[in-house]
Amino acid sequence: IPKGYKTLSSTEDILIFNKLSNALYVSVDYIDNKLLGKQIFIFTKSKEITMKISIKNIPHLYGLYYGYGSRRFWSDLKKRRLDLKKLFIKKDGTTFQKISAMQSIQHLFENESRLIGSGIYERMSFDSAIRTNKLILLIGLVYSENGNFVPNTVLDIKRKKIDTGEDIIKIYTRDIKTGEISFLKNFE
Repeated sequence: IPKGYKTLSSTEDILIFNKLSNALYVSVDYIDNKLLGKQIFIFTKSKEITMKISIKNIPHLYGLYYGYGSRRFWSDLKKRRLDLKKLFIKKDGTTFQKISAMQSIQHLFENESRLIGSGIYERMSFDSAIRTNKLILLIGLVYSENGNFVPNTVLDIKRKKIDTGEDIIKIYTRDIKTGEISFLKNFE
C-alpha cells in the first residue's frame, strides 16, 4: 500500500465509492472526449496558459492509487470495471471530496471559470489554477519543463477562501495528433 493511502475495504468506504461512481464516470468521459491527447489553451484578458492532461496524472487527481498502474486504471475505468481490491484511497479522506468535485469538470472548462495564480491550499502547492466561478472545483497546475502546465491537484473548494483570480474568456484545445482545434468556451 502506498504511503498516505489505505485499501478500499470498509463497508462504509465501498458504499460511498459506489454512490460516487457515476460522478467518477461522468468526469472521466469528459476528460476522455474533450481533454486527453490535446493541448488546452486558456485565456484571460491578460494571461494565456497552456495545459496538458496525461493518463499518468488522472489517478492522482481523484486521490486514487491503482495497484495495476495508471494506464490500466484508465483502461479499467473507461470499461467501468475497476478491481476494487487493487484500488486505494487517501487516508486523509479527500478522495471522495475530489471525486465529487470532479463531476463539475465540464462546467470548469465550458462555463464561467477563473484563472488564479500560485498558491498553497490544504498543504498542496501549485503554480496556477483554474476554478469554477462558483466555489466548487479547483484544479491546481504546476509548470512542467516542456512548457505546459500539468494538473497536480484537485480541490473541493466549497466553503473555502480562494483567490478570485481573472475571468477565463476563452478555452480551446488542439489535438496533438491531428491538429484539429475545438473551442470549449469563447466569451470574447
